Amino acid sequence: MTSPHVDIGFAIFGDENLAKRGATIGVDPAADPAIAKKGFTQIRGVGENLPFKTESVGRVSIGSTLEYLELLEALAEAHRVLKPEGTVHIFNYEPEIHNISIQEFRGEAERAGFSKIRIRKSPDFDEEDFRAYNAILTK
Repeated sequence: MTSPHVDIGFAIFGDENLAKRGATIGVDPAADPAIAKKGFTQIRGVGENLPFKTESVGRVSIGSTLEYLELLEALAEAHRVLKPEGTVHIFNYEPEIHNISIQEFRGEAERAGFSKIRIRKSPDFDEEDFRAYNAILTK
């Protein structure tokens, strides 16, 4: 059995888009398990308190909902549920909108327990007046 890929705050993108990226479970306060598409499970919850066993998830992704999360709590919770070989993917992190510099983000990821932190410019948003970044975190 493959490890689940959990997306935190998926509702903005919908089941089908996330399923294309490999997500199998979405956690969101607005989740509605009754309308989940085949192959995708919706769970009502929040990123700071994930309803999964320790080291049971292969991949966690967080997109535009990052600004609504308590960053350190959400990263620590992702670290807790992540298998040792798993990864956390942060999509389109925007320092200006999320009000945290890249250095501060890196520090929060380290405090959450991540030892390998890669941050790169997002190919989706790399304009002169607007920059976004993607991050990959591993234990």
